[in-house]
Amino acid sequence: AVDIVGLGYISSSNPLINFINFYYLGGNKVGIERSNVFELNEWGERLSWRGQYASAETIGEFFAIGILIYLYMAMSREIRVEKFQIFLLSFSILGLFLSNNRAALLSIFICIVIFLIKKNKHNKFIKFIGPVSLFSLFLILIGSSNLMFTYDFLKESLTSDAIFYSLENNYSSSLNYILSLENKSLVAKIISLISVFAFFVNRSELWGIFIARYNPEIQEFLFGTGFFNFGQLYGDISINPTYSFLLPHSSVLTLILFLGLVNVIAIIILLLKNIISGRVKFDNVFSYLSIFVVLNLLKSDSLLYFSAFANYLFIFLNTNKFKKGSTSLDRKVK
Repeated sequence: AVDIVGLGYISSSNPLINFINFYYLGGNKVGIERSNVFELNEWGERLSWRGQYASAETIGEFFAIGILIYLYMAMSREIRVEKFQIFLLSFSILGLFLSNNRAALLSIFICIVIFLIKKNKHNKFIKFIGPVSLFSLFLILIGSSNLMFTYDFLKESLTSDAIFYSLENNYSSSLNYILSLENKSLVAKIISLISVFAFFVNRSELWGIFIARYNPEIQEFLFGTGFFNFGQLYGDISINPTYSFLLPHSSVLTLILFLGLVNVIAIIILLLKNIISGRVKFDNVFSYLSIFVVLNLLKSDSLLYFSAFANYLFIFLNTNKFKKGSTSLDRKVK
């Protein structure tokens, strides 16, 4: 964390070092050139800072994982908390703050609350204060102004953004399907809930753009178009000019594009298999890391970056390999 934050700031302040880091470290894109890590946009919102990494969201998740591991080890009394450790931890906290990844911050608190409730099953106060604290933090992160909108507006926000970016009489097959749904149908209700969620996590525009572009045939929707195949998404349907990112900013949507709905559902079932069968009892740090990763993949493209993909795959593979009651990261895997 110290190296990433420090080297990222040095790179952003020096174009030559920025290029050298990009070239020799094999970056996906050149590091950020903005040296003011606390810069605001024209609306007074703090801009995300990613240093030399390609994605502010993904590097924020990296810092958050480091914080979560430390907190878990400390609360499990696996380590003794020392001042020097707190000093080093402050760099991860700073990195998470600069990345402006509020979802990662909320995910840390969700994992901590689950841990505390599990360890204090008979403590009614913790069972009450934990969820209340999470809900309060969620309200703070989304902003009080966003709570003033009606449910009718929220459930239509995703579709409205998709229509806004679509050209007249040139709607994608996915948008046409959504518009054809009856309001009382189960699929329509699910999409409405996704729309509300998208608005609160600031993804309505990005996911609306995805819907405006996503024009699959039925077999492509069910089984995908292949890994890293963005050509059809960007070339099949012309839309209005966008002022946002090209990627959908959801690893779930990306996997649906690559693998199709059938395969994505199969993957989700495999990931939840142990939970459904009761074998996951949150006995090790990887269980909580898995929760963290799943929550963040809903709204980030982290799986497109090899470092994040390898890290998350390692977490999922090791979630249930540790012996029951084992919490140390240095204990042997079965």
